[in-house]
Amino acid sequence: SCDEVGFQATPPEDNMRPVAKLDKQKIPAQWVGKPTLFWDGDCGFCRRAIEWVKSEDKKGAVASSPFQACSDWLPPEVVKLSPIQVHFMDGEGVFWGGADAVVKTLEIIGFSFSAQVLASPLVSPLHGLAYRLVAKNRRLFSRFLFRGPQS
Repeated sequence: SCDEVGFQATPPEDNMRPVAKLDKQKIPAQWVGKPTLFWDGDCGFCRRAIEWVKSEDKKGAVASSPFQACSDWLPPEVVKLSPIQVHFMDGEGVFWGGADAVVKTLEIIGFSFSAQVLASPLVSPLHGLAYRLVAKNRRLFSRFLFRGPQS
C-alpha cells in the first residue's frame, strides 16, 4: 500500500473549491443522494469520456446526464460553465467543476489513489492547467483520448 512506502496523500477536499451548492429540496427526486456528472451533450469528446467513466464504474456509483437536459434546475453558475467544463454533483447537492469534478469522479469510481495524487498540492495546479488545455482543445485531443474502436 502507499502508506507502507511513506506516501501521505492529501484528502482531495483540502485543495478543491465547490462551484455551487443546491438545496436538496430543489433537486428532482431522481437525482437526490446520487453522485452525478453533468456534461456538454453537444460534445462528442465529453460523451466518450462519460462512456469511459461508465465502463470503469463497476458499482454504478455515478449517474450522468447532459447538462442541457437538467438546465431548468441546475444552479445558474453550473449552467453557465457547463459548455466549457464537466460538473460533478455529490449526494449532498454540492457541485465541483473541471479538474475537481474529475478528482471527485475518480474517487467515487474506485480510483482513490489517482484522485489523491491529482488533488495533491504539488500536482493539483498542473492537473487544473491540463484540464483547461484539453477542454479548450477538445477536437484536437479527441484524436488521442477516449477514442472509440477503430473501424
